[in-house]
Amino acid sequence: MNVLSHDELANSLAIHLINDQRMVWEDIPVGKVHSVRPDVLTIEKSYSSPNPISYEIKVSISDFRSDVTKAKWKAYLDFSYGVIFAVPKGLIKKTDVPNGCGLITFNGQSWNTVKRPTLHPTKLNDELLLKLLISGEQRETQKQVIKNRDFDQHVHHETLRQKFGKEFRSKIAFLDEYPEKKKELRKLKKELGGLFDIDVDKWCFEHDVEYHIKQLKIMADESERKSKIANELESMKGSIVGGIDRIISKYTKN
Repeated sequence: MNVLSHDELANSLAIHLINDQRMVWEDIPVGKVHSVRPDVLTIEKSYSSPNPISYEIKVSISDFRSDVTKAKWKAYLDFSYGVIFAVPKGLIKKTDVPNGCGLITFNGQSWNTVKRPTLHPTKLNDELLLKLLISGEQRETQKQVIKNRDFDQHVHHETLRQKFGKEFRSKIAFLDEYPEKKKELRKLKKELGGLFDIDVDKWCFEHDVEYHIKQLKIMADESERKSKIANELESMKGSIVGGIDRIISKYTKN
């Protein structure tokens, strides 16, 4: 079974939940600054029964136990009718889930509802509704559009994704665990953000960089006329990854 990161699992669940009667958001703040952010939030397209549901993604048993101990999930009930924990299959049992919460699991290919939450209908917060109306439109998760591609093109794109995007994201995630190098890491992120015109504080920054690197590589391989793009990209990538490697070495020496 493929091991997905927290954000990858959240995106997979969001796409699974989308349908013509439901709107879905990922990691959207539900109130003022520093307010809680459900990993995935859904609302039915209904004036009388919107049924807002919050989903909390957990990829480790320690994270799950910490959340349950601190009762973090209860804060979601201020704006949700129910809370559902979403985890890889086998991480926890149905009996581990707090009373009233639901459970949905991912087996590597599909999601399965194990336990439904107890619903607690309440008046929706006007501030939340305005937040979803104003800023939520751009952040709403969209269905994936599946296009027909021949086998060679699919293999080619997947190879590029593995070579560039995954390497970049894994290094950034590793560095992000060291608070003392935040300033240096942010400088590197700003350089990347400037190259691709991406806001460094955007929640999906690493995914956007991965996408742009992949697209540039594809463009460079499409014709000999664009070979200069490929050379510049290789040089840029080598410089940035080298800088990240130096920071890793600096902060992991014994």
